[in-house]
Amino acid sequence: MTSDRTGRALAASVSAVVVSGLTLAGLTAVTMSAKVPTVLAPISFPLVVAELQYPGAAVWISAVAFWLVSVRLFLGDEAVPAHSLALFGGVVVADAVWLVVHAARGVMIQGAWHTAAVIVGNGLAASCLAWLAWSGRRSPGFWKSLAFHWGLFAWLSWYAFPYLGELI
Repeated sequence: MTSDRTGRALAASVSAVVVSGLTLAGLTAVTMSAKVPTVLAPISFPLVVAELQYPGAAVWISAVAFWLVSVRLFLGDEAVPAHSLALFGGVVVADAVWLVVHAARGVMIQGAWHTAAVIVGNGLAASCLAWLAWSGRRSPGFWKSLAFHWGLFAWLSWYAFPYLGELI
């Protein structure tokens, strides 16, 4: 009986991780379809570069990266691993530098309101993810870890490294 319950739990965790990755691909597709940056779809610059290099592949980059980084979730692991925290910290620092470097061009091209809204949105995303990471380390749980990982890659494919400045 125990192995049956364990098998069902493993199948449920695999299904949840697969579906979560697919929703990231959908989010990326919706964001990339905007064609011009907006507050609700500021378009992640690294995905623009990927789309120019490999047309059609950018939609899957976040999903595949999510699956690779979250491989332990496929096994139902409950803890947010240290490598995910390091990735999150690196993204926070890199995104902050990106915003500082590109904010002036964003104000000139997209306007002050757009640029400020995108900066605040990035701050809110980073704050929510920091809380999820802290909560997931303090009292580990599969769904907390999944939410942290999904949120990290949703942020990367949607709001982090926003396109600020002249369009290509």
